[in-house]
Amino acid sequence: MPIKVYELAREFKMSNTEAVKALGELGFKGLGPSSDLEDAQATTIREQLSARNGGANGANGSGTAAPGGDAGAPSAPAEAIEIPGNITIKDLADKLGVGANEIQKVLMGMGVLAALNQRLAPDAVLRIAQKLGKTVRMATAAPAPAAAPAATAPAGGPVAATPVKTAPAGPTARP
Repeated sequence: MPIKVYELAREFKMSNTEAVKALGELGFKGLGPSSDLEDAQATTIREQLSARNGGANGANGSGTAAPGGDAGAPSAPAEAIEIPGNITIKDLADKLGVGANEIQKVLMGMGVLAALNQRLAPDAVLRIAQKLGKTVRMATAAPAPAAAPAATAPAGGPVAATPVKTAPAGPTARP
């Protein structure tokens, strides 16, 4: 049964971009995240990626355990992925290293039908990440500089209003 490149990327805890680049380096050029790989190709790629990134570094070179490794060993806690507060489905998929269709499936399960370029609310991003088993942290924007304080009236006294100039009522002579 064919496997998609993005599924292989998820298996090795790589982003889609990293997986496509690694496949290009292994001689599988012209593939994208949605490209199908036959079982024989997928097996060859798994072996080559494991050999290339294997050893103490695990399958993805980040120090986490490789797929199919020692199941009894505790895995390292997943590092939180920083997500901006206003992100599209496509950008979220890239950040989480999953296909955009996976995010759309989760949204459909939540009763939401959304396009790839639709922006997501921060609470929706957190729920999606939780359902996909990812740890995310919402990026906080830098606090806005404090506005200049408005002119305040002296305590207890009236404030003088700026005079308003109006045009005279009636026809005006034009030169």
